[in-house]
Amino acid sequence: MTEPDSTDGGGRGAESPTGRWNPAEPDSNDGGGRGAESPTGRWNPAEPPAAAETRADSFRFGTDFTTFWIGQSISNLGTGVTTFALPLIIFKLTGSAGYLAAANALTYLPFLLFGLFMGALIDRTDRRRFMIAANACRGLLIGSIALLYATHQLSVWSVLAVIFAMATLNAGYLPAQLAAIPSLVQPDEVVRANGRLQATVSAAWILGPALVAALVVVVPVQVVVLIDAFAYFCSVVSLLLVRRSFDAAARRPAHASVLGDVGEGLRYVLGHPVLRPLSIMTGLFVLVDTTTAAQLVLFAKDHFHAGDSQAGLFYTATGVGLLVFSLSAARIQRRASFGKVVLVAGLVKGFFLVLVGLTPWYWTALVLWGLSDGVTMLYNINTVSLRQLIVPRELLGRVMSVGSVLAWSVIPLGSLLGGLALGAIGSVALVYALIGVLHLAVAVPFFFTALPRADRYVTA
Repeated sequence: MTEPDSTDGGGRGAESPTGRWNPAEPDSNDGGGRGAESPTGRWNPAEPPAAAETRADSFRFGTDFTTFWIGQSISNLGTGVTTFALPLIIFKLTGSAGYLAAANALTYLPFLLFGLFMGALIDRTDRRRFMIAANACRGLLIGSIALLYATHQLSVWSVLAVIFAMATLNAGYLPAQLAAIPSLVQPDEVVRANGRLQATVSAAWILGPALVAALVVVVPVQVVVLIDAFAYFCSVVSLLLVRRSFDAAARRPAHASVLGDVGEGLRYVLGHPVLRPLSIMTGLFVLVDTTTAAQLVLFAKDHFHAGDSQAGLFYTATGVGLLVFSLSAARIQRRASFGKVVLVAGLVKGFFLVLVGLTPWYWTALVLWGLSDGVTMLYNINTVSLRQLIVPRELLGRVMSVGSVLAWSVIPLGSLLGGLALGAIGSVALVYALIGVLHLAVAVPFFFTALPRADRYVTA
């Protein structure tokens, strides 16, 4: 599983003088924007919240989050457009699978090269200003493709350069976005806020490619990307309209060097009783799961002799599953602890994959695949929310970056091992079933870590 930022540590415990989280110490900081507090200074859901917090649900989210969410939703739709449009442009320019593979690699490479440093950077700077600057630059970058096309200077190398530059900015933007959420909503609304954001990402995966397919009939795809440029600038406007700080009560790093900040983030994750096993488990899930996404077309065609449209329905099922579970995440989490949701989601994902690999019926596999990816979304939303509610605000950008880097760094290895397994076994369906068994095997040992008791480390 993979995996898509601030007031006082709302959602975390106090820190000891060493800077490490200590559940025994009361949090003495003001929890601006949090729920009601007990005399100890800790948020207590049993105590009546302030009058403003008992109003309608939309008001609980507040104008700032709603404005933020609308801008991110428009931006996500634009990203859904370019996710399909840019590979299509490269294919039209070259007709080469090699260049398409290079474009995919360049999408992930900046996270591995710069992810940890970007996390340190957004913990040092004003996150909202960083996000505004990043989206303005990305809007100009994607717009340059249309300009180069209009002047007959567009080449595959310019498209690849744009992809790499945009991915580099995205390596900082994503952790900044996640680090902003706890500043914009109450702690008990963090899961729902993350679910709403991820729902728009899921919808964009469905609507974006469909929009491109409809427009390229009358407009060159090199011009269609201007939709994404417009979407980025809409996001800039929404971020400018947000009044609340994304860094409220977050103390700036005192280290003299960025490397020192990176090291602090790594030490915090690796030394935390919940974040360490959570990061390891997520990395192992990604390692195991990579092949199922990469070989989905082969699975549909080889196991079910599916045509192109039937194979495409598996991607539609993914979008539907992601959307449904994104909107259901908060409701599910209210009925179980974070630790139980995360661990059970890991088990259920494995169970569904076993059934996907073993079922001889196409429509059954389609439903199971959608459920499988939906459970992955449930896992992702809860792991992100758990980090947001545990981690000190001044470390949140780095911790989010560490999680992304640790997870995505294993994708190439997972793809290689999956390819070797397919070559050795010969049956893609059997490989899918075995991946499900491995998923189950990965999840079980983590029931004996601090993860089942993860909620004890959440004090808001």
